[in-house]
Amino acid sequence: MVLVNTPGSWAHLYPPLRHAGWHGLGGADLVFPFFLFISGSSIFFWLKKCRRSGNSDLHWKIMIRVGVIFATGLFLNIFPFREPISDIRIMGVLQRIALAWGLATVACLLMKRRGLIITSLLALSAYWLLLSALGGLSLEGNLVRAIDMKILGRSHLWKGKGVPFDPEGLLSTLPASVTVITGYLAGTVIGTGDRVFRKLLSAGLISAAAGLLWGEVY
Repeated sequence: MVLVNTPGSWAHLYPPLRHAGWHGLGGADLVFPFFLFISGSSIFFWLKKCRRSGNSDLHWKIMIRVGVIFATGLFLNIFPFREPISDIRIMGVLQRIALAWGLATVACLLMKRRGLIITSLLALSAYWLLLSALGGLSLEGNLVRAIDMKILGRSHLWKGKGVPFDPEGLLSTLPASVTVITGYLAGTVIGTGDRVFRKLLSAGLISAAAGLLWGEVY
């Protein structure tokens, strides 16, 4: 990601290290979702350890971890304190990880495997329907941007695309949480040690095919 974000010259950037302009998928676009996925896998082993040791204050620990990670990301946005507070970007990569991890962890505490799968499908469907019905999927008119403009304010959004829009916005935390839950479900498979490669490969191929088909709808 250092090579992706600071290549030295944007005129000489290897295609696999380039983000998709808007709608699409490039090699660099796979990195951050993998961060979310692997954080979800770690949830399974963390919760297993906590339950084995008899910890009963998991919700408090989750809130602390979310707060620390979010605050760290916000500090990195502010440092080295050259911009006025009125123009500081509120969201970011660590902030997205904090919120998505927190939502997913609470869901994993409250639900069994089937409930997580159903909830994830409903969340993705609801997110897609909301964006399709309310503004579409264009950069300027999507619902994610509208909500962030209303709640966070245009001066607190990322402006790398020439218009205020945050790729780690509030509403888009919902599908990001599903990515974390997917990692948790993979962690349950890894934890059992039963035909891990076959199960993960099958789930990955099915998910990829479903995503490609869904992408043809809109």
